[in-house]
Amino acid sequence: MIDVEKLIDYVSTRMKTIAIKHSRCCKVISPLSKCNLCYDICPSKAINHDDDKIVILESCYECGMCAAVCPTEALSIQKPTEFDLLEEIEKAGHSDSKIVLTCRENNKGVLQDAIVIPCLGSLSVEFLFFLNTLEFPIYILSSEVNCQSCRIAKGRTIYFEQLKKAAIWQQNINNTVNSINNVTEISSIINSKEQSNDKLDIGRRQLFANVFSSVKKIPRLTIDSFSASQKKAYNNDENNLVFHSFRLQILKKRLSIININEDCVLDNLFQPFHDKKCFLCKACVILCPVNALIYEQSNGTILLKTDKCTGCGLCVDICYNKSLKLKTKTVKSLLSKQVTELIVDKPEA
Repeated sequence: MIDVEKLIDYVSTRMKTIAIKHSRCCKVISPLSKCNLCYDICPSKAINHDDDKIVILESCYECGMCAAVCPTEALSIQKPTEFDLLEEIEKAGHSDSKIVLTCRENNKGVLQDAIVIPCLGSLSVEFLFFLNTLEFPIYILSSEVNCQSCRIAKGRTIYFEQLKKAAIWQQNINNTVNSINNVTEISSIINSKEQSNDKLDIGRRQLFANVFSSVKKIPRLTIDSFSASQKKAYNNDENNLVFHSFRLQILKKRLSIININEDCVLDNLFQPFHDKKCFLCKACVILCPVNALIYEQSNGTILLKTDKCTGCGLCVDICYNKSLKLKTKTVKSLLSKQVTELIVDKPEA
C-alpha cells in the first residue's frame, strides 16, 4: 500500500532541479566543518544549514552551481545528471552530429537541437575535463552580454574558472587536446544548411533540451520508482549505503582511457595525510561523509580508500589533535582500488 503523503513528498522532490542528501553534508555532520562552498557560490544566497539538514530557500534560482562544487555531492543535479549529458554527447559525437551546449539565457529557444542546461556555471571541473579531451568538437555557446543580463550574472565567470582548472589537469598529464570551442554567436556554430541536415538528430537531443523545466504530470515510472525507493529505504539506512562520487567516476572513466603518467597530480583534488601523533579517537572514521576511512581494530590502524575520498576536508577540520592535513591527489591514488595506511601510530597509554 502506497503512502500518499510520502508519494507527494517524493514526487515534489524529484521535480526539483537539486537533489539533497543531508547526511553527506559536512556542515550537517559537524559544526566544525569549514566548508562553505555551496553558500559562497550561490548567486541568491539561498542555501542555509539547519541543525540536521540543508535548507534551500524559495529564492533559489535552480542554477545548479552549488552541485558543481559540493565535494561530497550532498547537493546534486537530478536530471539530467552529468553522466546523462556525457552519454548523450558521446552518442552524438560518434555519429558526427554537431554538439552545441548552452544555457537557457543564451539559447532562448533559437537552437532547437542544442543541449540546454540552466547555467554553464553548473558544469563541474570533472565534466569539463571529460569534454575537453574528447575526439570531436564541442561548441559551448555563451555571450557576456546575455550572461550579464541574466540574474545568475556570474555563471559565465564560474564556467571559465572551472574550465581553467580542467585545463591545468590536462597540462599536468601532458594532454594537449582542446575539444571545447567557446563561441559567442550562433552563426559561428551552425549555418542554415547544417541545421537542416541535423533534423534527424533533433529528436534525440530534444530529450535533453530544457529538461530542467518542471514536469506537471506524475508518470507511472515515478510511482514505480517511489515504490522501489520505499523498499530500499526499509532495508537500508542512508548512512550505510555505499557512496560513489559521480564526478570522480566521470574523471576516472576518462583518465582510464587516456595514456598518462599515474604520478601526475590533480590540482584542486585532495586527500588527507598523517601529519603528527594521532590518539585514535576515530572521529574521522565515524564522521567521514563518503565512508572513505576504515578502522582496523586488529592492528590499530586507520585505512584510507583513496579512490573514494573526495577531499572534502572534514576529517582535518574535526581532528582535535590536528593530526591530519590535506595533500594534492595523484592520478594513481584516484584510480587505485587498494586501501592505504593513513594512521599507523598506536595510541598513547
